[in-house]
Amino acid sequence: MNRIDEALLERARNHVMTPAERIAQRRSWVKGEFMMEHPEMPEAAVDALLDKTLPELARKDNPR
Repeated sequence: MNRIDEALLERARNHVMTPAERIAQRRSWVKGEFMMEHPEMPEAAVDALLDKTLPELARKDNPR
């Protein structure tokens, strides 16, 4: 492993997620799980459903 790889790994190990990053990760997980169970639903419909039913995970760029 070279020095750049080691530096990147060390940086990742020490990263503390911000509240916005945690929310984005939770939303991504919920969306992925939902889409695996309902593959017939378009992604836009899943996004709209998440914004409506889980406002704490709503996208900040989505005006309600």
